[in-house]
Amino acid sequence: MRFEPNWNTDAVFHHLAPQTYMRAWKHIGSSVYYILKDDSNIKDNWNRNTKSLAGVDNFFSRRAGALFKSERDCNQYFEPLKDYTVEFKQKLLDAPLKLNQYYRDFDEWVIYDSNSNIVSEDKRIELKKSIDDIHIRDIEVGWARLYEDKWPSLRDDILNSISSNQGASKIPSIRREELVNFMVSMEWRTKPTHPELLKIYEELVGMDLFEVFINEAIPENERMYPFIDTEKENILHNILLSTYHNFLNKSGSMHEESERIIHYMNIELLIAEKNSQFVTSDNPVCRFTNSDNQVEYIFPISPEVACTVRKGNPYDENHFLVSHLDKLKVFEYNQKLKENCYKGYILREPDLSYYFK
Repeated sequence: MRFEPNWNTDAVFHHLAPQTYMRAWKHIGSSVYYILKDDSNIKDNWNRNTKSLAGVDNFFSRRAGALFKSERDCNQYFEPLKDYTVEFKQKLLDAPLKLNQYYRDFDEWVIYDSNSNIVSEDKRIELKKSIDDIHIRDIEVGWARLYEDKWPSLRDDILNSISSNQGASKIPSIRREELVNFMVSMEWRTKPTHPELLKIYEELVGMDLFEVFINEAIPENERMYPFIDTEKENILHNILLSTYHNFLNKSGSMHEESERIIHYMNIELLIAEKNSQFVTSDNPVCRFTNSDNQVEYIFPISPEVACTVRKGNPYDENHFLVSHLDKLKVFEYNQKLKENCYKGYILREPDLSYYFK
């Protein structure tokens, strides 16, 4: 299946860590045990429904005024203005891309109807609402169809392969590319901001264009979304949307990261000792610098199985290595996963002795 730019959905709440992933830790229905990073709710009720966990309204949708846009996007945003003429500072905004460029200045626009009459204030409000109600959510649909929806079968295939090869030190690397793409795209879509995204941002903010206003707060009436309240966040978010869109089209920084892992790094499946389990979180992909001073990833696949990704010699593209961990090693990884979480971490058992020393 290939990404299609005409995909769209009415779904408003976008899970950054998807339910299909978190539900491996469910204990009943769609409920998981969720503990805040600072353990402030450690003595309270831990139950949380995955439907409302680790998500943000319209996080991966685009609207009029977005920095990341295409002509196709802008044609959709400004369809409500097709029978109107718009002027801004005595200049005609005669193309959707121009309308998008100056959309923050909407209050200063002069809008004429088909009879060359300036529209009423009520009509201006109506037109703006119609424009603001248009969301392009092809990224969210693309992520769901290409990766999220396939995760349960991918996870089960890996777990079944481990079960079918008990005692083996390595097993065939089934669906390796899918596993890596899912893991990488998960790290980019969750909070906090991905380190590679910050690098892209840092290259941009050195430009004079951005230095002046980069840390300014955006007035509430000009915010595209409630979760974006500074220019820095606005730029970071638009870079993320652009990067994610490129990834779905198999290009850009995310795709390059996946390709490096697929072709140069080993994947080791870690099996937790009985009566111990892996935690996960709202930011489940944990990268850290290992004892060889190289970047290593750990990613929980289920409460019983996690994987690490690291450079290895020799490199083995055709197999997953398999290791059985004792409790203390599981607890060590869990501590890293807990520290890596954004707001909270997730358990399947209501007993911390399964997870921490």
